[in-house]
Amino acid sequence: MQKGDREFKNRGRSMFRFVKLNRVRAVWAAAALTLALALAACNQVAPIGGTTEYTRVHWTGAVSDSSARVVARLRDSYRSLQLEYAATEDFSSGAQVLEASKLVASPNGYLAHFQLVKLRSATKYWYRFRIGDSIDTASVSSFTTFPSDGSASDFSFVFGSCQRTGSNGEVYNNMLRHDPLFMMVTGDFHYSNISANNVERFYSAWQSGLLSPRLSSFYAQVPIVYMWDDHDFGPNDSDSTSPARAAALTAYRDMVPHYPLASDSRLSPVQQAFSVGRVRVILLDLRSARSPYRSRGDDKTMLGVFQKQWLFDEIERAASTHDLIVWVSSVPWIDDRYTSDGWTYYRRERRELTEFVVKHNLQNRMCMLCGDAHMLAIDDGSHSFNSDAEGPGFPVMHAAALDRGGSVKGGPYSHGRKAGAGQFGRMDVTYSATTLDVSWRGYNLKDEVVMSYDFSVERRFPVNGKK
Repeated sequence: MQKGDREFKNRGRSMFRFVKLNRVRAVWAAAALTLALALAACNQVAPIGGTTEYTRVHWTGAVSDSSARVVARLRDSYRSLQLEYAATEDFSSGAQVLEASKLVASPNGYLAHFQLVKLRSATKYWYRFRIGDSIDTASVSSFTTFPSDGSASDFSFVFGSCQRTGSNGEVYNNMLRHDPLFMMVTGDFHYSNISANNVERFYSAWQSGLLSPRLSSFYAQVPIVYMWDDHDFGPNDSDSTSPARAAALTAYRDMVPHYPLASDSRLSPVQQAFSVGRVRVILLDLRSARSPYRSRGDDKTMLGVFQKQWLFDEIERAASTHDLIVWVSSVPWIDDRYTSDGWTYYRRERRELTEFVVKHNLQNRMCMLCGDAHMLAIDDGSHSFNSDAEGPGFPVMHAAALDRGGSVKGGPYSHGRKAGAGQFGRMDVTYSATTLDVSWRGYNLKDEVVMSYDFSVERRFPVNGKK
């Protein structure tokens, strides 16, 4: 054999070994990828929610110890849609069928409201849609009713603000693993920045979010508590002068499963309050009645006259019947620097609210959850009175951004602040014989605790054991 032939043959053998080795590597790489995808699939929420046979989207809210509301946007003209619900996942026992309590006409599909009543407290229910004997099995969703109103019962929920329109972030999988009683959105469910007085555009903005796989699956298993901020009420920094104000207020009443509102007028703010056991939660609408932040005069307001009086009345009632009041502000409360979103331009009104809290000695029985700033932040009450009053105030926590870039606003905060995306908060309420104990935890995108704070309030009506 000639030398050239031997070299050619050796090169051929080397090439064969190279190809064989890389084939083996490729097989192992493919196997590793398959395993990784399988493991990732295990971390995904169940593929439910979103578009079903009869509905484009649907979500649950206004849950109490005995009731709940479901709002569905219908495909085509299925005005005869019914809702079937039961306390068993297979609907084998005690299932009931509801007709829609309200239908709202829309060019792109009717909105159907279903009001579930006479439910058992602290009970998980499943529901699905049907038309006559035709059952939409893809629509099965669930929620758990609250503990009995007035009872000293433990519970937990997650909260946060600021997510991209149509977000499909991993944060929803993370929150679902915490098995929350409900999800509280403290503003900016979407960033559509609608400036046209067009109700349909608001319907479509909420719908685009509920169509994303992770978010829709999350809300098929967790009820929502929702208050808007600027980007989902109107344009950036929007207020009562927004050209989309009337459409926003109308659309919210039509499509969002909300708690009873303080006014039946379709152009009134959408503030609301609800109870979980002995905890009263107050959500403020800080956009639809808000004066432009650059306006002048002593009557400049974030709340408006009607909402402010409602807030005072609500707090006074809650103070005599509940152990803890949770006040929800969609914008930063702690800040003496002038920013367009927070309370600083409305310091006169903020001082009025602070003085009301001090007058009724409620700073030790209140806390506040805030939105807007894309950060986790906690203050133990050291700074929450700002410069408006003396002494320690009430605890304050921010939790954001669910699915936006990070940013920081306000402060100082006793426990610091951490900007970032994929962040959310968790609030746990537990009872002893004499105290109501609160645990706050702020999580990052890896579902790791970034910051935490625990505090207790004295129960107004301590009893033997738990009432």
